Amino acid sequence: GGQNDCTVPRCLGCICHKDCPARVRYVREAVGSEWVLSVGPEPHAQTPRERYEGKGLSAEFKDEIDAMLQQGKGPEYTYTALATTYGPNGLKSDPDKFSRLPTVSKIKAYKASRAKTGKWEINTIAEVSEWAADKMCTSKDDYDNLTAGMTAVDAEHAANKLLVLGTFERAFTFQNDDGTSEEKTTMGLIFSSKRVLERLRVFIESGVPICIQADGTYKLHHGGWVLCDLGVHICRWDSSQRKYVHTFYPLLYMFCRTECYAAYLYFFKTLRCIPEEHFGLSD
Repeated sequence: GGQNDCTVPRCLGCICHKDCPARVRYVREAVGSEWVLSVGPEPHAQTPRERYEGKGLSAEFKDEIDAMLQQGKGPEYTYTALATTYGPNGLKSDPDKFSRLPTVSKIKAYKASRAKTGKWEINTIAEVSEWAADKMCTSKDDYDNLTAGMTAVDAEHAANKLLVLGTFERAFTFQNDDGTSEEKTTMGLIFSSKRVLERLRVFIESGVPICIQADGTYKLHHGGWVLCDLGVHICRWDSSQRKYVHTFYPLLYMFCRTECYAAYLYFFKTLRCIPEEHFGLSD
C-alpha cells in the first residue's frame, strides 16, 4: 500500500522515562528496499523521581503522601484528602494534578513497600519527643487555653485536637522463652483529647465508683509498636433487653514500643495526675 512504499522514516519514542531522548527509527533508502532499524541515543538512567513514578505514583505528591502515612492515615484517607485538595472546589484546585492522583490501591502498595524498608521506624526517645513537642499539654493553663476565647464552633474543633500528656523511656527485664532474661528499653507517649478527658471530669464529679480497664493492640504502626487504651468499664442492666450491657469509655491512649510493667505504671500514674494537674481538682 501507499504508506508501506514511502521512504519517510518511522520514529518511535521512549515513553518509559520522562523526557528520554531515546528513539527507534525504521528507515529505508528507496521504495521496495528493506526497512533498516536505526537506534537513537541510549535511554538514560532513572532518577529517584522517575523510580517513584514507576510505582504508579506521581513524585509531586510524595511529600504529602509520606506525611499522611507517617501520621498513621490509611490509603483511603490519604486519597480522599488529596482529591479534596486538588479536585473541583478544592483549596488548591488543579485539574491536571487531580488527573494524576494515584489510586487507593497504589497508595496502599507504596505504604507496604515503605514499611518493609523501615523508612518510618522510631528508634530513639528524641524522635518521640520531637514529634510530640508542639502537642504537649502538661498543666491546667495548657488545658484551659486550648479553647479559651474561642467561638463555640472553634472550641468544638479544638476539643478534638490530639494532646500529648507525657513521653517516657523506661528500662525493663525481658523474659525469653528459654528462661533467660535480658535488659531492654521501651519508650512511648501518652495522649488523649480535651473532649475525651472531660469524661473523666464527669466521672469524678459524679462521685460514683468506677472500674478502670486497660488493654493493648498490636501492629497498628509500621514499626510494630503497641497502642494501648485505658478507660472506664461500665456494666448496667438494660430492662428493655433484659440483659447486662457492657460499655467502655476510653480516657487515655499509650503508644509504646513494648508493653511492660514500667510502661503501664507510667500510664496509670499519668491518669492519677490528671485531676489535679489539668482540672485543678484536689483529692
